[in-house]
Amino acid sequence: MSKAKLFSDVQRGAEAGVPLDCLLLADYLRCGVGTAVDLPRAIELYRHAAELGVAEAMLQLAICFSEGEGVAKDQVESTRWYRLAADGGQRLAQYNLGIRLRDGRGCRRNVKLAMSYLEKAAEQGDIDAQGELGNLLIDDFDDQKQGRSWLRKAAKGGDRSAMYNLGHSFDGAKDLKPAIKWYSKAVRLGHENAAYNLGLLHARSGDHIRAAKAYRRAAELGSAEGAGNLGVCYYEGRGVRRSAKNAVRWYQQAADGGYYSAMYNLGMCYEFGDGVSRDLELAMMYYHYAAIRRHRKSIRRLSLLRGIPAD
Repeated sequence: MSKAKLFSDVQRGAEAGVPLDCLLLADYLRCGVGTAVDLPRAIELYRHAAELGVAEAMLQLAICFSEGEGVAKDQVESTRWYRLAADGGQRLAQYNLGIRLRDGRGCRRNVKLAMSYLEKAAEQGDIDAQGELGNLLIDDFDDQKQGRSWLRKAAKGGDRSAMYNLGHSFDGAKDLKPAIKWYSKAVRLGHENAAYNLGLLHARSGDHIRAAKAYRRAAELGSAEGAGNLGVCYYEGRGVRRSAKNAVRWYQQAADGGYYSAMYNLGMCYEFGDGVSRDLELAMMYYHYAAIRRHRKSIRRLSLLRGIPAD
């Protein structure tokens, strides 16, 4: 069937008041499928379908009001439509309403009600809702057991953020194995913060070889902190062969990423010619970059080089 024929059939159904055809025609007009884009008409049809009880149309209205698509942006009105769709059993609406209630977006913040809607979506198998519900239970209700239970369900569904948050929930425990387990799973799916935290855990346990490997992976994934810590590993010979030149390389990557501790370390290398040619101007530049971020050691070094007493 051609797009034009499909559009014609759906249009006839919408004119006859068929709820799902009203929804489909609104989608076609919104996206320009088989016809020109007509957002005002699409909104009109979504409203009509919503009045006929189609929860998906309510969801689309919520999205349109949130994004200002075909209507003036209105977060309160968006939340109203999310609530109607959620109460109609629409899973994505339940998730989004839960997030809005948690954050107070377009409504008054209500974490208990947020938990209720997230739980409804989670019970329908929404992985994002399972993860956010787990976080909410742990962070706002201090319910580690139930929170971890929902995070495990999300992790089982492949949610790397849930794996990371599971690791984080075990991070302060005496037994580091659960945290290492979940961080490692998240790292395999490319979670940079999990790689960085995994490095910290290995360093805490005294396994500097694994720590350096984790920092390297974090740096490869874009973590400035991971690159900075890998630089320290090279500078001090922890888990890798000591190399001031390699330390400078990783300090540079971390400094370029905005990590002020690495800016300080890079400044020290330039000041004393460690792993790089001595250059006081560059040293002062990196100290300055870190100093404006209130890095105390950089403020002191910069003051010393300028001959001005530090505050």
